Amino acid sequence: MRWGALIAACAALGLLLPGGRALAQTVTVPGVPTSIAATSTADSLTVTWAAPDDDGGAAVTAYDLRYIETDDDETADANWTLVEDAWTTGTLSYSIASLRDSTSYDVQLRAVNSEGDGAWSASTTQATDDYGDTRSTAANFALSDSTASVAGRIDSDGDADFFSFVLTETKELVLYTTGLLDTHGELQESDGTSVTSNDDGRFPESPWNFLVRARLDAGTYYTPARGAGGATGAYELHGMLAPDDVGNSLPSAASAHLGMVTAGRIGRPGDTDSHDADYYRLDFDTATDFFVVAFSDTVITGQLLNSNGDDLQTSYRFFLAGELFQHYPFGSFANAQGFMLRHTVAAGTYYIRIIGNRSFFTGPYWMTEGEAEQPDQVLSHIHQSR
Repeated sequence: MRWGALIAACAALGLLLPGGRALAQTVTVPGVPTSIAATSTADSLTVTWAAPDDDGGAAVTAYDLRYIETDDDETADANWTLVEDAWTTGTLSYSIASLRDSTSYDVQLRAVNSEGDGAWSASTTQATDDYGDTRSTAANFALSDSTASVAGRIDSDGDADFFSFVLTETKELVLYTTGLLDTHGELQESDGTSVTSNDDGRFPESPWNFLVRARLDAGTYYTPARGAGGATGAYELHGMLAPDDVGNSLPSAASAHLGMVTAGRIGRPGDTDSHDADYYRLDFDTATDFFVVAFSDTVITGQLLNSNGDDLQTSYRFFLAGELFQHYPFGSFANAQGFMLRHTVAAGTYYIRIIGNRSFFTGPYWMTEGEAEQPDQVLSHIHQSR
């Protein structure tokens, strides 16, 4: 009972001393905190609560907090991590940091007043997770014509990171992951119907990552990122909205740079015959040994041009690249329709030209550019990847 309520009760019973003073109040420890809730990130919990219904007749001066992994023995006090005076002033909340990802924790609170510590509350359970495991808890991932990226981590066989995408018009969506984790990705409609899935994006440095691509109408879509075959570890998700067309000449060439992944298309959507050519511009400040790899479900030809448009190198079948693979650890990536260029160039401006091998070869492609690895770098890369 609160002090004001006690005085009113005493007055009603005629228990007030001369001068209106009440009989001496007995102070007790406070009751348990109420409305306890917890939210999570990959490695932290934020706990909020409200004051106890009964403060014991004295102001609450502090709150203690303790937490434990849900699977641990909670009957032994020594197993709990205790945070004394987790709160002494301000908003009733506390953040617990440096926790394990994808792990369930139990949290308890107790109030403290001048009489001592109140009882511990019942446990509030919350698991840490970097992203939601369902469509309803998916993290929004905003996409544009340029590549957007977000880092994530799969920490258990059952862990899945869900992301949502909102398209306001018909667009071609491209999603892929990079990193050493073997990932599996799927593109879903708003009701969970699968649009497409993949666990082998054929990226040069990490071909075990997924790549999904689809032309979609306006609406909300989802992708769950998972470890393939129960694999766990860190990954990075990338996404972009592929343009229907890019520059078709040297003056209108789209800008490119090493490390970039580009999604393009020969011919506009629906074309079955096209003389389309896509141009990309690369600028180098110093002499550079670099490669360009393109993948496609149609046969495309790639050309490296100098600033005047002169042909320096042409590749029209990926598996015909021959010696270009000698410093690359993953063979032909099982892609005979794309191309690979490798060249050492002086400082200056260069262009990549992409066309269909025949006019009826139309469709999507994606391309990545990078600085070429030397043999000792490749051996190190292979060793680290295993």
